[in-house]
Amino acid sequence: MSFAFETFEVTEGTGKYEINLRCLRCEGGLVVSLLGGELPHVGGVVLASPRAHPKENRRYEDVWEIPVPGHLDTIAAVPLARELCIHSKMPVTVTSGIHVDDATKADLEQITANCNAALKRLLELLDA
Repeated sequence: MSFAFETFEVTEGTGKYEINLRCLRCEGGLVVSLLGGELPHVGGVVLASPRAHPKENRRYEDVWEIPVPGHLDTIAAVPLARELCIHSKMPVTVTSGIHVDDATKADLEQITANCNAALKRLLELLDA
């Protein structure tokens, strides 16, 4: 049996601010890794799934997050998973792991900006 899928990869930033998004698009959804910083790792998983409201002509997305105890990596993954779910209208999983030692507010702002820029570029690739 052969499965049809496409892969996409986007990197934004450099050094401890580097963010890497890898996306596997298959018929049933998107499988994404969000890694970066000084020590890429598995810090949590987020699942976003589209859902139509039964009485309204609107779509919603349900989001579940499972952080590794003591890790905050799903903070970056939740908005990414939600946006990819809305955009693709498919289920999305995001495994995230971004670590910067003793991160300052400025570090976190730069990492967030790079996550947003990487997401924007990934959305463009998915539309191409």
